[in-house]
Amino acid sequence: MFKRVFLHIGQSKTGTTSLQNFLAEHRDILAKNGILYPDFYSNGIAVHTKEHNPLAQALVDVQRYPFLSLDDYFRQFEEQAKTLNCDTLFLSAEGFFGSPHIWTMDNPDDFFELHAQKIKRLKSFLGNADIHLLLYLRAQDDWFNSSVAQIIRYEGLLGKKIYQDDAQLFEFLKPHMDYVKLVNLWQSHLSPQKMSIIPFEKETLIQKNTIPDALTRLKLLDIFEKTDFEKLDDEHISLPHEAVLFKAKLNQTPCSKPVERVRNQLCTQLAQHMGSGMSYQISYNLRQKIIQDFEQDNQTLKKKFDFDGFVSDKKIKANNLDAQTLEDRLVAFDFAYHLAWPTLHTKYLIVKEYTKDFTRKKMPLLHSLLRKAKRKVS
Repeated sequence: MFKRVFLHIGQSKTGTTSLQNFLAEHRDILAKNGILYPDFYSNGIAVHTKEHNPLAQALVDVQRYPFLSLDDYFRQFEEQAKTLNCDTLFLSAEGFFGSPHIWTMDNPDDFFELHAQKIKRLKSFLGNADIHLLLYLRAQDDWFNSSVAQIIRYEGLLGKKIYQDDAQLFEFLKPHMDYVKLVNLWQSHLSPQKMSIIPFEKETLIQKNTIPDALTRLKLLDIFEKTDFEKLDDEHISLPHEAVLFKAKLNQTPCSKPVERVRNQLCTQLAQHMGSGMSYQISYNLRQKIIQDFEQDNQTLKKKFDFDGFVSDKKIKANNLDAQTLEDRLVAFDFAYHLAWPTLHTKYLIVKEYTKDFTRKKMPLLHSLLRKAKRKVS
């Protein structure tokens, strides 16, 4: 068992990927200071994971590569800690806060009960460790605005169609934005010795970046004293507005997951070359409704959990593309996509994705060996 646990639970869209990439790249420095940022192993081969979302998913009985049981995950952690002489465990996954996803449930009313069960399961593995829980929260309107584009982008990988329009999706996802109830569950069932709940407002973060902000709050910044955090990219590439609209249209034609992954690759490539650069924006009226719906809850969050609160006088982003320009860009994107789809390169990508999908599920040892070979080449 570990004496101490740093548990970064999200939220998604708050610089989590950048922080996880940084921690994974500096595993050796952390280990020299007695802190294990664990990897996963498949058939004895390191996966070189950057985050721990497969563990978070396993807590709600969803299996992802490397398809380990909860017992196996924590057995691996203890073996790594023993080898590296670490007594502190550092886990990071936005899935800790975000799962179970409400669209995976037969009955959405079970969302909070299943969330509580997940936390209890995690607690049973962490035992009596001194836990410091770290959670960044984005204002509900900002989180939802970003999530709409993300869900449309990856809807074909979610197992079911869940998007009809922005207003419908907001009502569907509301439980994920009930921060008071969710944080209460973490406090009552995990009983962390310390909870750091931080509003994700870039201007207020230390060095305006999640990485130094998180390290400072965990009192780890000193061990990275020679790191220039200003050079670290804290942004996640998003599809522009017209690409999101095109993908929503494309999602009306279902396909296999390997084909869906190629669809996304192609949309991303086209967006980088011909995108407007204007991010997807929900309507002003819907954004105002979201702010009003959660205003009282956010006041409760401030009072109960020493939460600084979200910026109340922020400028709401608007999409500066007029309707005709947006329509023209959508038509151009549609044309470019259907021009690129039948090419030999696209067919190659589809075969490659089917091969990866097959080996990952049916031949995990071969999949692990291929991943290892690819890392050596790169």
